[in-house]
Amino acid sequence: MKLALLLVFPLTASAASFDCAKASTGTEKAICADAELSALDDHLGRFYFAARERLAENASCIAADQQQWLRAKRNACAENVCLKNAYLARLTELVPLQPGMNLPRNLELPAGPQIVWAIATPPELKGDPPVASKPFRVEGRLEHGDNGFAVRNENRSYVLIGDMFLAGATATALQVALETGKTARFAARGFLRQKEESGRAYFDNQQCVYLYRLP
Repeated sequence: MKLALLLVFPLTASAASFDCAKASTGTEKAICADAELSALDDHLGRFYFAARERLAENASCIAADQQQWLRAKRNACAENVCLKNAYLARLTELVPLQPGMNLPRNLELPAGPQIVWAIATPPELKGDPPVASKPFRVEGRLEHGDNGFAVRNENRSYVLIGDMFLAGATATALQVALETGKTARFAARGFLRQKEESGRAYFDNQQCVYLYRLP
């Protein structure tokens, strides 16, 4: 793995996505002091900005997710090995949101969940009073039913977004994911609304919903 990375990235600490002259935390200093980590950070910066462009009107979701990754994954590491693993796992997550030219041929990434799409709050719901919801994750197959796009597990379907709110890049991306992932397993992460009397379950579209393809 290390040899492959060295072939891809230049061995210079200045390759980090941030200014190493202004590194202030232990994590930032560790990245700047390690050529491989510095190169990984630079590449993740490229992946992140490409993902923002790809997600279009949903870019705020990947921005929030990146901040969460920085806090909970990268900055929680105390050793370089942990940092390298965190970077490689994050790069894996962002692969589906990259243009082909962003993918180096010699970079070996681990198998792991990959973010297929993120769904931001539809314009129609912005400004509405918040609804009761709780953090939730479900695994299953992606489907498009009467209530919209959903992930179905063994027991029920969980609607990611209803057809009445489908528009723009999200409508196209979810349809492509459905057509290309007929045999794939997916995971959805976000906040689950309280179930309706009908028994239907919906993700809270006042908060970001993330769709992953599982390995």
